[in-house]
Amino acid sequence: MKISLSWLKNHIDLPESPEQISDLLTNCGLEVEDLQEIGSPKGLEELKVGLVKEVSVHPNADKLKLTKVDIGGENTLNIVCGAPNVEAGQKVIVAPVGCTIYPTNGEPLTMRKAKIRGELSEGMICAEDEIGLGSSHDGIKVLANDTPIGPLKAGFLSINSDCVLEIGLTPNRGDAASHLGVARDLKALLDRNLNTIPSQSIAATKASSININIDDPDGCNAYNGLLIKNVKVVSSPPELQSKLKAIGIQPINAIVDIGNYIMMDIGQPMHAFDFDKIGNTITVRMSGPGESLITLDKTERKLNGEELIIADENGPLAIAGVMGGLKSSITENTTNVYFESAWFDPSKVRRSAKKLGLSTDSSFRFERGINPKTTYDALEKAAEMVRELFPESEIFLPDQKVLKKAEPQKIKLNKRKISSLVGTNIEDRIIENILKNLDIEIESENEGEFKLNVPPYRYDVVRDVDVIEEILRIYGFNKIPMPEVLHSAAVVQEKPDKTAVLEKICNYLSSIGFSEIKTNSLSAEDHYNEHEVSSAVHLLNPLSKELSILRPSMLPSLLQAIAFNRNRKQQDLKFYELGKTYKKTEKGYLEIEKLALAICGKRESANWLNKPGNVDEYYLKTILKNLMRSAGVLNPKIPSLVMPDQKDLLKFDINQEVLYAEINVESLMNTLRNQVFELEEIPVFPEVHRDLNLIFDSEVSYQEIEKLAVNSLGTYLRSISLADVYEGKPLETGQKSYTLNLLLYDKEKTMNDKQIDALMKKLIHNFENKLKAIIRK
Repeated sequence: MKISLSWLKNHIDLPESPEQISDLLTNCGLEVEDLQEIGSPKGLEELKVGLVKEVSVHPNADKLKLTKVDIGGENTLNIVCGAPNVEAGQKVIVAPVGCTIYPTNGEPLTMRKAKIRGELSEGMICAEDEIGLGSSHDGIKVLANDTPIGPLKAGFLSINSDCVLEIGLTPNRGDAASHLGVARDLKALLDRNLNTIPSQSIAATKASSININIDDPDGCNAYNGLLIKNVKVVSSPPELQSKLKAIGIQPINAIVDIGNYIMMDIGQPMHAFDFDKIGNTITVRMSGPGESLITLDKTERKLNGEELIIADENGPLAIAGVMGGLKSSITENTTNVYFESAWFDPSKVRRSAKKLGLSTDSSFRFERGINPKTTYDALEKAAEMVRELFPESEIFLPDQKVLKKAEPQKIKLNKRKISSLVGTNIEDRIIENILKNLDIEIESENEGEFKLNVPPYRYDVVRDVDVIEEILRIYGFNKIPMPEVLHSAAVVQEKPDKTAVLEKICNYLSSIGFSEIKTNSLSAEDHYNEHEVSSAVHLLNPLSKELSILRPSMLPSLLQAIAFNRNRKQQDLKFYELGKTYKKTEKGYLEIEKLALAICGKRESANWLNKPGNVDEYYLKTILKNLMRSAGVLNPKIPSLVMPDQKDLLKFDINQEVLYAEINVESLMNTLRNQVFELEEIPVFPEVHRDLNLIFDSEVSYQEIEKLAVNSLGTYLRSISLADVYEGKPLETGQKSYTLNLLLYDKEKTMNDKQIDALMKKLIHNFENKLKAIIRK
């Protein structure tokens, strides 16, 4: 949310610097994420104010003039100028050599010495549009005669600069979603009164012809309307436009801009109907099945009975608190306007917005809760602004329908609890002053207990601990002293330490070129198959279709990351993520922690010495095996790999092979806890190496070969590894050649040739009989 500092000063006097205000707001919970100065064009600090001392006709061009311009410091520049209004004695804006100017339209330009039609030019005398001050190019910008020669300052140009604060508003602080809301916090922080902004009551005698009905009292407590006739739909005044532009709102026309201004000023969303396009009865109700509405974004919205709407006799006019309808919208032909200012239930507005996939400035505020007491204030402000713009307009008596008046929240607060939770004693007078500045009324005080009335606009303050939090954030977290003694309880840590194990794994993966990523646990149903979706955890009120379930698998999350990077010309990718997947079962919900890996492209970066091949399943299996060993697993079992099929890859516009693997973290920890290992003596007898080359049917897997070797050689087999795999001529179709490296060892004695030959014959015999192997000699 953007807040204009100059606009904020309408509500409270702020001599403090923007940086000081930013720190105050951040420390009290309204975090200022960005602080930006606006108004002054870029590059002004490089420009100079110059005095035109001489002007003469260019000898080689009728429309050009030669000038001598004094820019101070005994610097007089020769400048060729084509402006028709340049004259001696003028104070002008000069861009000297080396200066960069930033035009209103076009690319930045750096000044250089140049010869123009044979005459030297050492810079440029500038027009408004050439330095970003405006759009005029009729001639050079002439300054006041008393402007001092030298560096150009923004004050010489009557520029209205401003500072805009970007506030990261938390969901519980709907009361601060306006300039008045932010000013209220500054009032409490600075112990300073708000400025009283005089408002004129609506002076009218005629009643409108509109009847208001509220059929859904749970969805709408108050609905106010104001009819104003004889208006013109024109552009709003420049001052109003500049205020809206400063906070990122594009001006549309005077009527719509008034509504947007009031919303950003006091936090009350408004909507304007073309009065001549609506019926005589306005009803707040739930939509009916089969109804539809074309909204202001020119999209037809199908309603299903779950949306709160504004309707007349002919059907829906607007989605309550979200967006108006196109049919009744303000156009250039509108002359009579009906302003709406209402209080809608936050949950009803949120449900409507999410069902329709809409998010607007209005729904943002209604979802968080608005001040019920500003609905009428907003109409008074709208009437005042319209009257100023259109003195000939006719204002009618407001239409009001209030079902339930907003009452303050009553809370009891024990003083001892304040010091107990805060950790220090705060003086009573300070507490009372903070409560007063927060508009929290102390109804009574008895035996160390306050009876408080919390204003209705503070939806987040419903318990005594909420009041204590308010006191603390205004008092200042940094004022709470650190205790001299810190008390802690002994913690029993289970071994092995999961954090340490995962840190080892992450360090290993990072050391071999993997990048750790963090993705959203919320995902879209479209990314998973029917079985996964049926057991997935669905959100009751999702933010959007793309965030409707808790992910049952991490594969789509990593594929999205790969697609994102590939779209930015990164083809060779190695990602890992420690995250959670979620599943619904008959017994409840499961939350499973997993380590997921995804790779694609080349194994390593290519260079003159190394031309690496593409990643493959053997490469990923090796990584997984080393990963398990780095975690402390003695005999790691490689988890199964997943090769996403073409259909899954096309969902994310990925046209290359991706390899993926998941490790269940809890299963890994159980393996580490339960594994049994024995210490072995250091080998004292020589080890024997043997190579064996065999031909198998292609259907025979390496796992079968390894298993048979272990069973055949028993304790004599110290290790077995695969040296080579070959398919092709001269082998027959359906055959595959394996070269095995065997390491043999006898714990009791040195192995002789007879013993070794006997073991090898036994192994070869088993290969030939059980796996139909052919020994290559």
